[in-house]
Amino acid sequence: MVLEFAARGDRLTGDALLVEHRVSIGLLREALAKAESPYAAVVDGILATLPPLTDEIRERMTQLARQGPPQESVGLEPFALLPVLESQGGRR
Repeated sequence: MVLEFAARGDRLTGDALLVEHRVSIGLLREALAKAESPYAAVVDGILATLPPLTDEIRERMTQLARQGPPQESVGLEPFALLPVLESQGGRR
């Protein structure tokens, strides 16, 4: 959806959005390449339109990889498992 917005929407905003997420996109590309996914080539095409990889970007990619994905916590309260597990005696 972000790529379609960048291609069809406000070009300046779309480009800025992709540049802002250059680190995450680079990390995605590395993971796809490591998995030998054919989609790595698609991400290569996206990265070809962005500023080149710098030492700073590479360091930020390393930091992001170490941290792991962000944990989503907003709006998950209705789906909490703890009460369900407690009512079942800890069984699923």
